Amino acid sequence: MFDALQQWYDDPVFRGCAMLNAAAQHHVEPVRAISARHLDRYLELLTGIAERAGAADPPVLGRQLLMLVEGATVVAAHHDGAGAGEHARRAALTLLSAASAAGVRSS
Repeated sequence: MFDALQQWYDDPVFRGCAMLNAAAQHHVEPVRAISARHLDRYLELLTGIAERAGAADPPVLGRQLLMLVEGATVVAAHHDGAGAGEHARRAALTLLSAASAAGVRSS
């Protein structure tokens, strides 16, 4: 997933997430509702991936991954896209490692 994101970030026409850009520019309910649906679908996808991977708490991991993905996308669009996908991947691995260690300690 993070490799695909980095390819998107590296594309010369990349301007960030159109849904979130629109929501940031237009503070009206119809636009906010569309961006919320977009994030909900993304969250469902990531939670499903977490479930299939056997995560102890898929909804929490899905939300954390959503924050990493969307945060990396915002940074890539508005600050410096160089390596944003790789930084997000490393953060995800750290998150997964900590969750795994916590699961071992609590067993």
